[in-house]
Amino acid sequence: LIATKGDHAPLVEAAAHAGKHIFVEKPFSFSLAGGTAASAVAEAAGVRVQVGYMKRYDPAYERLQGELRDFTDVRFVRMTTLEAPNRAYVSNYPLVEAADVDQALVEELETRDQEEITGAISSDDPLIRQMYKWVLLGSMVHELNAVRNLIGEPTSVDYVSIRRQGVNLV
Repeated sequence: LIATKGDHAPLVEAAAHAGKHIFVEKPFSFSLAGGTAASAVAEAAGVRVQVGYMKRYDPAYERLQGELRDFTDVRFVRMTTLEAPNRAYVSNYPLVEAADVDQALVEELETRDQEEITGAISSDDPLIRQMYKWVLLGSMVHELNAVRNLIGEPTSVDYVSIRRQGVNLV
């Protein structure tokens, strides 16, 4: 089970090299290249990898899935995501942060995360990088996954905006 923060591709590769089957939380990787490489290592090692998308088993999602069966020609979908501090989501759980993690390893993984993000989006803009890592890969990935499962793969994205306190930033 891989449920750490950050890009999970290096951990998937390490577990695959150890011959372990893997259940990994999102994001599997911050970049297509990293995900492709980790998938190849897992395949070569003969292990199974599953990325967890628990939203598909949410009762509200399952109800929506049933109600959409009658619609065969959906052409427009609008998603709105409200981002709140993570503490609000986890404050009722007795979480314990590890104190024995090698700080050099943490720094190495954070550097790799930043390199993978650069390879994926080619932007130095701190807001764009933050939105990619925390909003798109950390939260909206669930909405995108739901839409893909409910109505199929999108053929285009026509508009995207990033707003903060009612102001369009991008």
